[in-house]
Amino acid sequence: MKRFIESLFGKMVLTVAVFIVMWPLLDLAWTKLITRSVFEYRVVSHLVIPAAIAVVWALLEHFVFRKKDK
Repeated sequence: MKRFIESLFGKMVLTVAVFIVMWPLLDLAWTKLITRSVFEYRVVSHLVIPAAIAVVWALLEHFVFRKKDK
């Protein structure tokens, strides 16, 4: 399991899962608490965009921000 989490695919899967769950929850909190507007779930803005951002984030984290092994 540890090898899966450390792999690029594992990082992408976990990051996408977290982004897909957290993005709509943060948007719901924003609409209810700050703007006082109606929350509307949309596939593109609550599923596709967070997944794309999560993939880019996982790639950047894996290739750019990884720590160097000594």
